[in-house]
Amino acid sequence: QNTALETEGLFRISATKVRLQAIQSALDNGELVGFGTCDTHEVAGMLKQWLFMLPEPLIPFRSFLPLTKNGLFLKHTVTEHMPFDSQTHTNSGRNTRSAQELLKDIPPLNLRCLHKLMDLLHTVAQHSDKNKMDEDNLAMVFAPSLLKEKNAADSNPLRTNAVLTRVLANMLRNYDTVFGPFTV
Repeated sequence: QNTALETEGLFRISATKVRLQAIQSALDNGELVGFGTCDTHEVAGMLKQWLFMLPEPLIPFRSFLPLTKNGLFLKHTVTEHMPFDSQTHTNSGRNTRSAQELLKDIPPLNLRCLHKLMDLLHTVAQHSDKNKMDEDNLAMVFAPSLLKEKNAADSNPLRTNAVLTRVLANMLRNYDTVFGPFTV
């Protein structure tokens, strides 16, 4: 894990499709896959693939609208850093409480997985000087798998992806505040 955190493009650079299919096939056949024999991008790719293939995302469909429509984290552009204690953002305390309330509605297993994933992504972002994967880049990669509309065909995908990226990037930026009260 230590050297993986410094791998440039971690989660952004994809492993080869053939290699990911071979690993997936082995897992599907019940074979033990030694991830120590895989390179960093292959392991990262398998995690992204698993998240993408879940029948319902870790943040359930029912949480999509409350997270995006209620304006959580959305007053800020993707490149702005939004500390929750900033006095220039009067609704930031409400956003923290609202995010925490929404997280309480996530099923316990989903919440544990989401917490561990966000912890990993937060750690990856702390090494962005080497891996080039800050909160915004990680959010671009993971938002489409973590936050989905149930009927996505009815929406504007470019606008939706921009909103989801902002929500996830700000959750990562404020990881300690949003996820601090949760123990897994």
